[in-house]
Amino acid sequence: MQRFIANDRLEVKACWDHFLENVLAFWQKKPVMLVLDMTPYTKEATIVYLGILVQSRILPIAWCVMPQQESWDARTMGDCESAL
Repeated sequence: MQRFIANDRLEVKACWDHFLENVLAFWQKKPVMLVLDMTPYTKEATIVYLGILVQSRILPIAWCVMPQQESWDARTMGDCESAL
């Protein structure tokens, strides 16, 4: 995930929109296991993401960046909830 985010040449939103449109069609009418997870990114930030479990890997479908060393209040969680 960190390498993906660090790639400055990648237009993340455009790539994911196109990618998910094509990939998610595979799971139409099939059972899906969703995973909500947090990955520390820096000392200041954690990535909270929602993903689809594919064998032993998670395919992220939505994410947001949250503060690492601060408590998350209702407003902060609301910001993340809208992204997910």
